[in-house]
Amino acid sequence: MVTLPITASEYRKKVIRKKTVTLPSDISFEIRAFGALDYWNIKGIESVVQGKNIDPKANLEFFKMVLTKCVLNPRIVLDNPKENELLIDEIDNNDATAIVNEVLALSINKENVNFLAEKGK
Repeated sequence: MVTLPITASEYRKKVIRKKTVTLPSDISFEIRAFGALDYWNIKGIESVVQGKNIDPKANLEFFKMVLTKCVLNPRIVLDNPKENELLIDEIDNNDATAIVNEVLALSINKENVNFLAEKGK
């Protein structure tokens, strides 16, 4: 049990789920699970988490959200990358898909998730 008051640093270490993943390119990235606001801000996220089909526009928004909000290191940005940031367009498709699957699995406490697999099989 943590005694009060808890510091922000202690909270982050104890509650925020994150891990380092090795992508198909054999490069490691640090990711985190969805935050509370991610569930409110992304249209269709509840369908994605439940494994239901959603429309391609919602898939694109979901991909953007995961890559820009849930990748901690190296950061991925939509435009104007700084020294140690990657532009979202620079990310290999296989790596991007792996990141999304890893974030989903971490967020819903499952061992393995395949976001782009055909549903219903």
